[in-house]
Amino acid sequence: MSGTGTYHSGFDPVSLGNNALSRYIEQNPHRSYALNYNLNIEREITPHISAMVGYVGSHSLHEAFTEDDGNMVGPPQVRLVNGQFTWPTPFKSGTVIDPNVGAIRPIFFDGTSKYNSFQSQVQVKGLGGFQGQASFTLGKCFDDGSGAQLGDPFLTSVPSLIFFDKAQRHARCDFDVHKNLSINTLYSLPTPKWDSTFARHAAGGWQLGMIVSASSGTPFTVVTSSDDLGENNTDPWSFPNRVAGCNPYVSNFRNPDPALNMVYLNSGCFTPLTVTAAGPIVGNNGRNSLFGPALVDFDFTVLKDTRITEKLRVQFRAEFFNLFNHANFQAPNIDAGTSTISFGTNPIPVVLSQTATEGRDIQFGIKLIF
Repeated sequence: MSGTGTYHSGFDPVSLGNNALSRYIEQNPHRSYALNYNLNIEREITPHISAMVGYVGSHSLHEAFTEDDGNMVGPPQVRLVNGQFTWPTPFKSGTVIDPNVGAIRPIFFDGTSKYNSFQSQVQVKGLGGFQGQASFTLGKCFDDGSGAQLGDPFLTSVPSLIFFDKAQRHARCDFDVHKNLSINTLYSLPTPKWDSTFARHAAGGWQLGMIVSASSGTPFTVVTSSDDLGENNTDPWSFPNRVAGCNPYVSNFRNPDPALNMVYLNSGCFTPLTVTAAGPIVGNNGRNSLFGPALVDFDFTVLKDTRITEKLRVQFRAEFFNLFNHANFQAPNIDAGTSTISFGTNPIPVVLSQTATEGRDIQFGIKLIF
């Protein structure tokens, strides 16, 4: 409540204690703006085939950034020591920014983002009944936090980043897809020139189509299971250290051994964050520094058009989504609790527990077109 005034009758603000959820919005923010730029070169190779290559980029400044609880231990208690933010000792001895309230959901306008990509496309039209398109994108997106209204708008988002540590916040966007390939085709089978009208109707009007999608995995963040820094807020997330030269990925995560099945990361490549003489510091395995499994999906369709009259057609459709029933796994994430790692006598591994696509789905349909 801003300004002066009175509360409504019967309301005692003291009764809220220090558990009330509050909002903070940066006053007098800089104006947000974005620059978008692209350059495309397109070439007609033949009357039926064309190709395009291009560059697409963007740069945004003063974007909104929020988190679920910014009421944490911060400067001046958190000090820069040898260029690294260091939390106070004894452990968890710091005081949050405002101990008179509970969680504070702030909105700061200090975010930046950059996107750069190479994009290519090949199109085929009217080539003997065949048409299709193949598109490939190679890009990177970096930002200072992907949440503008919510701390965790995506499954892999960290709900409460350390708002005053922009170096720790800056990383791959939560929605970044480094490589993406998409192919779609449609082929109209030729109608046999048979004498029988019935045979021509039965064998003619068939079309085969497919859509192939393949992309690299989305980034995710490994977090520890406790408040290892001593942030003392309601939503602390700490990063572990990663051992240099150690491959963190388990290549055979589909291992039939129940103890190893769906374990995605090698826990031996991670250690607890460092506690210096001055206090604990953020682990070096930061935000969105790892990537989930790649995605591959193949859809197939069979169409049959049968003309009944000059204005009436019947179309039969058989559609096969994820034809090969390939399991595409969602990256480990905080939302599911699968990107949390712990150390000690009963360590918690980082696992895969969710799929990003549905299993095989077959649909049949008949449509009247008039």
